[in-house]
Amino acid sequence: MLIAIVALGAIASEALANRPPRIDRLSRLPRLILWAWERRENLTFIDPSETGVTYLARTLELKGDSVIVRPRFQPLTVPPRTALIAVVRIEAERR
Repeated sequence: MLIAIVALGAIASEALANRPPRIDRLSRLPRLILWAWERRENLTFIDPSETGVTYLARTLELKGDSVIVRPRFQPLTVPPRTALIAVVRIEAERR
């Protein structure tokens, strides 16, 4: 049993050592990121190779033991291939 565990550990270590390096997804984002809050946004003028967009996708409202999910109500228009980063706002009752 111990030999099997050691053998499996050696195989796993070799597989991890031989896998390609992990590509960091954040390093692939454009250097300039615009923020689109909850209002109508037409950002078709941006160059997606240089500019990305972070946008409010949902709002979660915590009320007691319940969660109310509100989607984005206003349209967001961006050019094709724009890097998009969805953000969820969390609102909690203050007691």
